[in-house]
Amino acid sequence: MGDISGRAGISPGGRRNQQESWNIARRQRESAGEPGYRQEAEGIGRRAWKSLGGRGNRQESRDIARRQRESAGEPGYRQEAEGIGRRAGISLGERRNQQYIYRERRLIIHAYLFMMLVVFFYAGNILTGKALNDLPPITIAFFRLLVATMVLLPLGLNGAWQYRNTFIAFKAPFLLMTVTGITFFNTFIYWSLNYTTATKVSVLETAIPVVTVLLSAGILKEKLQGLQWAGVLLSFFGAVWVVLDGDFSAAGGMGWNAGDAIMLAAIASWAVYSICVKQYMHHFPAYGALFVMSGISLVVLFPLMLAEWMVTGLPAVSWSQVGGLFYLGIFPSFIALILYNHAVSELGPSKASVFLNFLPVVTMAGAYLWLGEKITLNQLFGATLVIMGVMLTSRSGESRRNRRAGFAK
Repeated sequence: MGDISGRAGISPGGRRNQQESWNIARRQRESAGEPGYRQEAEGIGRRAWKSLGGRGNRQESRDIARRQRESAGEPGYRQEAEGIGRRAGISLGERRNQQYIYRERRLIIHAYLFMMLVVFFYAGNILTGKALNDLPPITIAFFRLLVATMVLLPLGLNGAWQYRNTFIAFKAPFLLMTVTGITFFNTFIYWSLNYTTATKVSVLETAIPVVTVLLSAGILKEKLQGLQWAGVLLSFFGAVWVVLDGDFSAAGGMGWNAGDAIMLAAIASWAVYSICVKQYMHHFPAYGALFVMSGISLVVLFPLMLAEWMVTGLPAVSWSQVGGLFYLGIFPSFIALILYNHAVSELGPSKASVFLNFLPVVTMAGAYLWLGEKITLNQLFGATLVIMGVMLTSRSGESRRNRRAGFAK
């Protein structure tokens, strides 16, 4: 009877009472710590969360558990977390360092390539000037600057206008820079090429830094060290050796010619320009100053060109010569300047200037292959002495400045 009534008590809908009884029993069993029941309940709960897509709840629970484990100082957990963080930091730092080194190496490689192009363009200036011997030198210089001025117009006009008061305030040194460095330096080079070889011109041009050092010592009162004086004497000896082709007995005879004397004027002109640049160029915008210098040079050279035509007659210009003039106005006058400035910003002036010592080598090779000039062993030996002297003078001066900078620090 009791069994029948119990089953009947379930059948009329006693599921709610039975569920309540199960809940009470579950809580009792949890509080009693029945083996395996807690793990089973946790497994059921995790599967239920996963079925409901409770990833956010899972992550939140993990974060809470992590913070609890850290606060509780669970053995090994904090050390493991710190080790993972250190390894991640080291790997990230190494990656950034490698990226920085790769970027710096790429910039330096580009700067080296730019300086080699500069050397080729400057050698091309001498070789092209020699190839254009049929044109008068002032005519070559004028049209070279005319092309350069047209190229610089969109780049330098705005800066020239903005700094117009500065140009007026420093008009005397600016005019001196213009006349020595832009107007007459290349004019002297093209003039000397009418009488001497491109090889001699390139070797003598390499001695410009040495003459600049001497003028700096006399005008700016810069002191020369022993190694600098040795470099000066070595470069001078090498230049004389090239001019005389190793035959010092010809010093008063045919070894010297008008072209060599004109190149001496070009060297002195550029040395004066370099000193003025060191003192005053920082006042002016780079492209704006070059644009104004080119314009002033055109004004100065135009009447001289007309006078030259009165003596030599109006020159007949071929299309190949027109191409040569465009080369002179674009590559040595403009592109080489941009590449050189970029290389100096990456390598520094001392390292960049070392590349210019390769100018005689490239010019000699070009003169031999293109112009058919003969190169003697005496000229190679003299060019080597000039290069060594220039490097000795530049390196010793740079090391002295570095020691001063280190002492100042």
